[in-house]
Amino acid sequence: MPFSLTVTNAGRAAIVNAAKDGTNAVRIASVGVSATTLAATPATAALPGEIKRITTISGDAVAPDTIHVTVRDESNAAYAVRSVALYLADGTLFAAYGQTDVLVEKSSQALLLLALDLRFADITATSLTFGDTNFLNPPATTEREGVVELATIAEAQAGIDALRALTPQGAKAAIMGWLASMDGAGSGLDSDLLDGQEGSYYTNIKARLGYTPLNRAGDTSTGRQVFAAGATGNNVLAAAPVSTSGEIEIRGNGTGGAFAAFHRPGAFTALLGIDVDNVWKVGGAGSGANPLWHAGNDGSGSGLDADLLDGEQADAFAKVAGATFSGDVVMLSSLFFRAAGGGRVFSPTLNRLALFSDSSLNERLTITPSGYVSVGGQRNVGTVADVIGSGNMRVIAATPGGTCYTAMDVQNYTAHQFVRQFNNSYNQVGSITCSETATSYNTASDYRLKEDWRPIADPIGQLRRLKPYDYRWRSTGHRSDGFLAHDLAEVKPDAVTGEKDAMRLQTIIDRPAVPATYDAAGKVLTPEIPEVSHEERVPDYQSVDLSKLVPLLTASVQRLADEVDLLKAQMQGANDNE
Repeated sequence: MPFSLTVTNAGRAAIVNAAKDGTNAVRIASVGVSATTLAATPATAALPGEIKRITTISGDAVAPDTIHVTVRDESNAAYAVRSVALYLADGTLFAAYGQTDVLVEKSSQALLLLALDLRFADITATSLTFGDTNFLNPPATTEREGVVELATIAEAQAGIDALRALTPQGAKAAIMGWLASMDGAGSGLDSDLLDGQEGSYYTNIKARLGYTPLNRAGDTSTGRQVFAAGATGNNVLAAAPVSTSGEIEIRGNGTGGAFAAFHRPGAFTALLGIDVDNVWKVGGAGSGANPLWHAGNDGSGSGLDADLLDGEQADAFAKVAGATFSGDVVMLSSLFFRAAGGGRVFSPTLNRLALFSDSSLNERLTITPSGYVSVGGQRNVGTVADVIGSGNMRVIAATPGGTCYTAMDVQNYTAHQFVRQFNNSYNQVGSITCSETATSYNTASDYRLKEDWRPIADPIGQLRRLKPYDYRWRSTGHRSDGFLAHDLAEVKPDAVTGEKDAMRLQTIIDRPAVPATYDAAGKVLTPEIPEVSHEERVPDYQSVDLSKLVPLLTASVQRLADEVDLLKAQMQGANDNE
């Protein structure tokens, strides 16, 4: 539909002649486009958010108050258009229009071809001219080339529409309808002829065709015949009634069978069809008629175990879904999950069961013949067992060096739990031990692990630098006494883990995964719904080990005790001298 443009004051001044009693012809030189909605007024002087000015335009007056403008942009720019402006050759904004909805949207891979019918309320459209571009697509008339709507068949047959164009299909339908209404008399048509020939012309069929058609019983065709599917009738086997014929029908004589013969002259003849007992049979010279599946080809002696699988009947095999095995199931290699290369259950050594995460045999879970369960790997079984004792549950990192092991035993109903960390030489550096009455948190402190022993330097000075606080926990509101980790790190960095203001990535699950469901036959009832998650940066909080302050406190107390002893001795000496 036409857009009503608002002519600006500057545009109106450009089009009014000097005498102010008529209009001058002005030339529209470019079209500006913008993604910003514009409420145009006569005072509008600029197009807000203008993306670009396009000079490849064409236009013409198609009515006294309407121009048809075609704009083309073949650049790789991408933008949306909500407002347009017409500019004169000197850059004056002549008229503008804008709306909330997008007029057109251009992608970087496509060209913009915007065709607009623009209507002026009080300006004569013929006063506007455009450049010499040749891609204008105005509405077509009998005097002007342009865009035209195609007529429907009904409109073509009606023959009264003077605006729409006629397609070949519509023209044929209109002409055939007209011919059907003609009886030939007085019409100038040879309606009593066929292709200009009298009926007698077609009585000699052989002469007309140039060959003798097959039309009698016993006729022999010496060439190849092609039978195409018929245009009418039902020849679908599943839906066809008994009386429906196929593309080729082999019809018996009513008493015998219906057979097709395949004949290699002087060599062999084979028959295929329905015998009098309504059984499909195949036969040949001297072989009689046999059912398509008979004793000669049911598998026995044919090399085909047609009723067997690897020589076994079906009842020798268990179904996958709901299978029950009464005997042992032997796995000679691996049991894979999903496709090859995924996880597998495997026995790397005799009687040892392991779960691997991928085809590279990265061992993740192991059950040993002794009943030990290792999570994270099974390496150097004898050496590791010697180090960590007889634990029944172990957590082992996948690679050696700085590796943590966890073992849990139950002996005489008394639980012992050990958490140990080893370097490459399997030196114990820590443990947690539990007895019936206490739990001990132990850090390796054997003198054989240490060297270069020195007294703690200035323990009281270090103690004075500590900043204990009374504070409230944000999560619970409870008050407590303690240290701020980053303050403590300035005095005792070995008592603090982590960095001040550190952040880490954390996976947030937006929607948990839902496993697929299956029926008794193993068919999927509902498909698996994958997990939906995203990563967020969250604080990576520092923590402190207050046990690291014990040596400092001990050294400080000892230093204070020495000073107290010295003061006591000085006081005693003073008393003795009195």
